[in-house]
Amino acid sequence: MSVKNHEELVIDCLNTHKVAFDNSLKFSRLTGQPTPQDTAKWSQIFVSILMNVKGLYQKKGPDLSDGSDVKGACVWHAIDTPRFNGVVPAGRILTKYKNSDSIYNKIYFVMWDYNSEKKERCRVWGVNIKIDNIFRSIVDKWYKQREEGIIKSANFQLHPPRNKDENIFRNNCGNLEYPLLFDASYENKSYIIKIKNLDLIKTAKCKVANI
Repeated sequence: MSVKNHEELVIDCLNTHKVAFDNSLKFSRLTGQPTPQDTAKWSQIFVSILMNVKGLYQKKGPDLSDGSDVKGACVWHAIDTPRFNGVVPAGRILTKYKNSDSIYNKIYFVMWDYNSEKKERCRVWGVNIKIDNIFRSIVDKWYKQREEGIIKSANFQLHPPRNKDENIFRNNCGNLEYPLLFDASYENKSYIIKIKNLDLIKTAKCKVANI
């Protein structure tokens, strides 16, 4: 697929998601229910298109066929504080997942929020776990505190920069600046790509954020 055709497909997916979300609002307002949009599934579909990696066709396992996972969070009409939940598995913490090397190949984080001009935006960050020792260090710290009972929750959460022009995710075990792979904003009835550095997933690593 050519670069031009790939970008057209990426924008088409983003626009389709926006239209579907907007169309659902009239029904949620009519019924007093949350918007019927599955942020997780839309994020998985979008990353498959963006990174050109298929899913598992409804089989159990990671979200992508290369062993990677996708996490999504949406600010639009949210009824609570959007965050990335369940970033690493915790159910079998004392067996399979003691070491972060065995978690996933990569993790992609998709945020649907607003930019400084109050326009809808989609950003994607990525972590290449095999090479990112800084990210692994905070995951290992979290697992250790879980095992020791310091942390009670089984949900490893990352708090992203909602509606902020930064790349820092916060967590009690470490605040890191994450590699930004993609940024697009909705302007004049279509998404416009602002940043597209997909190859960063091959080499870029998180940085410690001193905040």
